[in-house]
Amino acid sequence: MPWSESDGYFKPLRDMPMALLPQELIRFKRDGTQLTPAQIQTFVQGVTDGSWSEGQVAAMAMAILLRGMDTAETVALTAAMAHSGQTLTWPKTDMPGPVLDKHSTGGVGDKVSLMLAPMLAACGAFVPMISGRGLGHTGGTLDKLESLPGYQGTPDLNTLSGVVRSTGCAIVGATDQLAPADRRLYGIRDVTATVESVPLITASILSKKLAAGLAGLVMDVKSGNGAVSPSLDEARALARSLVQVAKGSGLPTVALITDMNQVLGVTAGNALEVREAIDFLTGRQRDSRLLEVTLSLCAHALVLGGLSHTLSEAKSTAQRALDSGAAADRFGRMVAALGGPADVLKDAQLPIAPVQYAVRAPRAGVISALDARAAGWAVVALGGGRRRADDRIDPLDLHVHGGAGRDTMDGDDAVACLARLHAQHGTTSLLATTVTAPLEEIRRALKAAKPLCEHRAQGAARVLGIHLEGPFLNEHRLGAQPSFARPATLDDVLALHALAPLRLITLAPEVSPHLELIAPLRSHGFVVQIGHSNGRYEDGVAALEQGATGFTHLFNAMSPLHHRAPGMVGAALAHARHAEIIPDLLHVHPGAVRAALRAIPCLYCVTDSTAAAGMPDGDYRLGQHTVTKCLGGVRLADGTLAGSSLTMDQALRNLVFELGLSVQDASRRVSTYAADFIGERERGRLQVGAWADLVVLDASLQLQRVVVEGEDIPLA
Repeated sequence: MPWSESDGYFKPLRDMPMALLPQELIRFKRDGTQLTPAQIQTFVQGVTDGSWSEGQVAAMAMAILLRGMDTAETVALTAAMAHSGQTLTWPKTDMPGPVLDKHSTGGVGDKVSLMLAPMLAACGAFVPMISGRGLGHTGGTLDKLESLPGYQGTPDLNTLSGVVRSTGCAIVGATDQLAPADRRLYGIRDVTATVESVPLITASILSKKLAAGLAGLVMDVKSGNGAVSPSLDEARALARSLVQVAKGSGLPTVALITDMNQVLGVTAGNALEVREAIDFLTGRQRDSRLLEVTLSLCAHALVLGGLSHTLSEAKSTAQRALDSGAAADRFGRMVAALGGPADVLKDAQLPIAPVQYAVRAPRAGVISALDARAAGWAVVALGGGRRRADDRIDPLDLHVHGGAGRDTMDGDDAVACLARLHAQHGTTSLLATTVTAPLEEIRRALKAAKPLCEHRAQGAARVLGIHLEGPFLNEHRLGAQPSFARPATLDDVLALHALAPLRLITLAPEVSPHLELIAPLRSHGFVVQIGHSNGRYEDGVAALEQGATGFTHLFNAMSPLHHRAPGMVGAALAHARHAEIIPDLLHVHPGAVRAALRAIPCLYCVTDSTAAAGMPDGDYRLGQHTVTKCLGGVRLADGTLAGSSLTMDQALRNLVFELGLSVQDASRRVSTYAADFIGERERGRLQVGAWADLVVLDASLQLQRVVVEGEDIPLA
């Protein structure tokens, strides 16, 4: 131990004002030592910035599970996690009612949040409900809502704030901006048998609620075999911890303990529970036990927020909001505002299980008990939950011009050749991408690509369809594209779609009549991106309002950001949820990539690869241009960057080793976000029911194995 002359004794290492290694902090907690607020802050910072490995975070979580934390430690942990990102404020001048919320510790079939948030909103409260995903055998509110096509479960904070103000409620997940430490810790706890720790549960729940800027919180602490806390004593301990820590953090909180010895309501499973919630709100079906729990929680929240004086009065108010249809209306408006079905009450567009099996009782009788925990694990096994912390390594590339010396525009077997090259580098699915050319050349390329869109070539990535990058671009922002830009018509697009499935269309919205064409294109099922555009900021905003949803290779070939003329880049940074970016460290400066990562929640990576990908330095074709690969870049003769030679495995390594992203975050940006963007919910993630696409990497993120739709791909 170091000597302290002023005190004349050996001062313990843990009390010295110095940075400690993760293993030292883990050892302190393992040995039962109370951690100081500064040490807890060090742990949370390591979780947030990725400087603590997944194994170290898991070890600390296990030490906390086994040794516990006192109230002071848990308050410090909660505060550090709440302030690990941005926090929300709700000025009273903007909000005519109290900002309230409810949170459940989780159970099987617990869909109360889906009804309670719109009920509170209909009663005059404002509800920014930050919810979680499934944890262990318990269902996740966010997972349930994301069974609605298009529902944006993790919007940026500006969108969240706007939806709460306009509809009264928004049920979303903790984004990378809001309590990011909890996002990572939550996933690790889920798969390391550390779910049941009372301090970790408390901090996880309350950190998101503190960050949301609430004025009051009602907790639903579940007890029973389907809950995280099976016994009543455990539930009481958790309820006591939640109330004490919340009050110690300045958040007025009430906790109710409710039964979870059987499924709550009549369904368990994401889409099924959303359907039951809609039926509950519209009055088609209301399970009596579910109704009682929901009304009780709503009543306590209304009293806590000063909207009712007594619980009896509050229950009557909540029942009127339900029976009048006001709560259902709030739910519908919220879903539409967050990108879900426009009229979810009439047409929720929920998925239907492809296999259904009726289990019939062998004889007449009455069900006396149900193993709710077993039912919850059955839902997980069927794809309604997660089995790994990352659960998502299945790279997609939505912008691939070529590879292996071949270009999409070459026709014949070019797409099969490039799809094999990219599969060898970890891409399991891709969009074959065109360049600007005469329509006849584009038609010829699409005809050649169509068979590959219908039947995957052996040893190749799945070709999901076509990214039509051109010819509907601005002739003044072509970049390396050949000079054949032209305005689009709906007939042109539909005629091309008849030749091969168009999945993604890039167009410049300022070119007439493109702005008016976006909505019809969307109605025909095409995803529209803004790109190769010289438009103003206002043009970008107008295009997004019309239904455009992304930006083609952000920063490149578009009007730049200036503080007096934000341009198309400014529109993307201010309003986009999705945008593609080329992380080869040539097309975009690392500082600009970091800015985009902060601004655009679901920024995803593309390679924009040309025929030069996987090939030695030399000359190659990009449409009608000759391009030269040299020293890692691909350029025209005048030095203009012309696509890239990037592959997706290198893109992942660049994100982690050059830009400092965690492996989990980087993985989402080469897989899940792109899959969700084009509606491929069965790709970009590892889960039951998804396509058997898999990439295995070693510690240095070098490829060890690639599997596409169950086929092992020979590596390069």
